[in-house]
Amino acid sequence: MKSHRGDTEVPINRVMRTKLKSKKGGSGWVEVDVKDILKQWFNKTAQQYDSSNTTDSNIRVIEISCLDCESETAHLISSRGRLRPFLVIDLEKPRSRQKRAVDCKGPARQCCRQELYVNFAKIGWDWILYPAGFRADYCEGSCHSHGSPINGYSYMVQEMTRRGLSQFSICCTPSQMSGVSMLYFDRDENIIKRDVPDMRVDSCGCS
Repeated sequence: MKSHRGDTEVPINRVMRTKLKSKKGGSGWVEVDVKDILKQWFNKTAQQYDSSNTTDSNIRVIEISCLDCESETAHLISSRGRLRPFLVIDLEKPRSRQKRAVDCKGPARQCCRQELYVNFAKIGWDWILYPAGFRADYCEGSCHSHGSPINGYSYMVQEMTRRGLSQFSICCTPSQMSGVSMLYFDRDENIIKRDVPDMRVDSCGCS
């Protein structure tokens, strides 16, 4: 059996279906989680789909329909304006095992990382499509111990301060940061993907 999609015929065994119940009426965004569908695709071998190694054999189709509509496929997807559909895919490189950042547990005494979640809707950034928010975190705590200087200079200043030889002091500050990927509308209502650097605190130290 083959399923027709536009000008392309796709074998029915490569058409994946899932059900989503939504009570949303009228127009607007509807979020569809396709992780389970993607897992099914990746868990099946190429031989189960097609023994040939052609471009057509790699085509996968996601069907979207409305069981309560007069026509199951009519006017479900907009190709214009602010409600154009998009697919969000997160890719992560395998990370080598590293010493975890020292996270604060309750009130901070020594320099550590405190949790801080930023919700874009609550700060009025409704033009950001994805993500809804992220963990930004921040650094807090004392730098009087010996275990937290970021570099040799910080350690030297810390020792001079501890011995009363300097009025300078080092502060608990981010020692490593990472970026956040965002999808947002530009002024022309185009969907833009951008990797914004230095948005998330990964670890803290004294400097």
